[in-house]
Amino acid sequence: MLSARDKGTGAALTNDQVAAQVQSFIVAGYEPTANTLTFTVYCIATHPEVEKRLVAEVDEVVGRNRIPNEADLERLPYTEAVLYEAMRLYPPAHITSRLVQPDAIERCRVNILWSR
Repeated sequence: MLSARDKGTGAALTNDQVAAQVQSFIVAGYEPTANTLTFTVYCIATHPEVEKRLVAEVDEVVGRNRIPNEADLERLPYTEAVLYEAMRLYPPAHITSRLVQPDAIERCRVNILWSR
């Protein structure tokens, strides 16, 4: 980022712009993962039958004496389904804020009407 240049002007990013980009990278990389894990654990904790089946699958595929690795993923379909269902119920990045041009809401409304 420090060596990046604006294509039009050749100007470097300001310190504030670099700080804003770093903040975006941190939020984009950390928050969705944390939200996914938080809501998945919540879903599991509130559905003991899911927890029982999930633990059984992990014990069968991985065992109790080692940490799961990437090779185990294809043999954990229920675990994958639990994660996807938690993300469906509680999307990890459900809100994105940005500056909106005044006519953007009207364009969005028109696009929604056209898609019906």
